[in-house]
Amino acid sequence: MSLLNAMVIAPQTDTSRLRTLDALRGVAVMGILLMNIFSFAMPSAAYFNPRAYRADNVIDYAVWSFNFILIDSKMRALFSLLFGASMLLFIERADASGLDSIKLHVRRMGWLFLFGALHYALLWDGDVLTLYAAVGAIAFLWHWLEPRELIKLSIGLTLASFLLWASVLYSFHKADAAGLAPRASVEAVEARQTNLANLGEPDSSAIADELDLFKSGYREIVTARAFADWAKPFRQIVSYGFETLGLIFLGMALLKNGFLRGEWSNPAYWRVVGWGYGVGIGGMSILWLIIWRSGFDVMTTGGTVLLWSLPFRIPIMLGHAALILITLRLLQGSLVAQRIEAVGKTAFSNYILMSLILAPIFYGYGLGLFGALFRWEAYLLVIPIWAVMLLWSKPWMAQFRHGPLEWLWRSLTRQEWVPMRRG
Repeated sequence: MSLLNAMVIAPQTDTSRLRTLDALRGVAVMGILLMNIFSFAMPSAAYFNPRAYRADNVIDYAVWSFNFILIDSKMRALFSLLFGASMLLFIERADASGLDSIKLHVRRMGWLFLFGALHYALLWDGDVLTLYAAVGAIAFLWHWLEPRELIKLSIGLTLASFLLWASVLYSFHKADAAGLAPRASVEAVEARQTNLANLGEPDSSAIADELDLFKSGYREIVTARAFADWAKPFRQIVSYGFETLGLIFLGMALLKNGFLRGEWSNPAYWRVVGWGYGVGIGGMSILWLIIWRSGFDVMTTGGTVLLWSLPFRIPIMLGHAALILITLRLLQGSLVAQRIEAVGKTAFSNYILMSLILAPIFYGYGLGLFGALFRWEAYLLVIPIWAVMLLWSKPWMAQFRHGPLEWLWRSLTRQEWVPMRRG
């Protein structure tokens, strides 16, 4: 059976809770911390380019390279995939119970958008919940399609995302040329500098501004997010909407064909691992070499991160997912698997928990470590935060039916207080 044919078979419609989905979600929410940690710890320019800030040692370049090839946008893609699968399960359960699935779904996405807006304004400007809510609200319209059609839509939306970023990159190159032209206007020079700062230009005024802001007090930080940069969540929807919607559709397709249910054979999953890593890691390694040979040139690095890496993200993400599912079979019933599954059941709460822990560590109203750590030093904080997730989630789920924020979200969606305690 070819990989494409395997991806479009749809053998099952059971809507019972899927432990494989919970475990995958647990790995995904832990995995995104490997990138999010830098959004808390450093100016945003460093996210794109290691040369932008405090890249004074080989270890930091190695950490950035590891993330660029294996983690950046791959764990977010996995989380988006699982969001689509979970959305489909929610809709199927509502329909099976005779409820108005459309009304419940729209209300559910509305509350998620509000949660995301509050998360953005009060805690962290890297929130993705508003993106998922906005895109998820319209994804409902196509949930009934067969896997093959959903995969076609996913491919088309990924292409649309590629073309969108290609147009952005083209405009950046035009602005770069205009700013370097003889007798360039002040406006052209300023536009070029703004673009370079956004892509990770070292020692830019934007980096200095971020350092000043995030080392200041809570009121100053919240005011800047809620008022000065209130449109950022909406820019994110425009920038990543096509890609996210495509991943949501792919998640629906892979739930319908049994991939995310853990129904495929080990050889089939290994074929996905081989294809995903062969194509994806091979391509990303070539891109990394291009970046390295450019000396981490700002335009080359930024364009590669935003545009040229896009075709290789999904293969690597699918390789990750297949490898995780194989590993879960080996760990089935173990304490490790149970704890990861519990993290997945409380993924919403754990996602917000990351911000509650990291914001006071890095921002000025807490320890004020923003910009103070090397990349590898920030990475060391991932392990204790993972430990917190793994330690609290399982005991909580042993006593309660839902995570705390999952319970609140469900109750608001249903407009009634749903049962919380077990038994």
